[in-house]
Amino acid sequence: MTVTAESLRKTLNETIEKLLAGDIDVAQANAVGNLAAKITDTAKAEVYAAKTYSDMCAIDIPKSKFLIEEK
Repeated sequence: MTVTAESLRKTLNETIEKLLAGDIDVAQANAVGNLAAKITDTAKAEVYAAKTYSDMCAIDIPKSKFLIEEK
């Protein structure tokens, strides 16, 4: 499964709805939130690395699939 910004947003919204409905507890919602934060941090690192390498080497680095959803 490829996680995109859009799919992550959807998962977080669904998690909030489940929490408010009482279908999951706070610990489960926190686990989803922690994983989302790690995914987001990884995407930020990918973007930073791509920009840095591109600036240093004047080469194009493929864009992160997290930010760009292929259609």
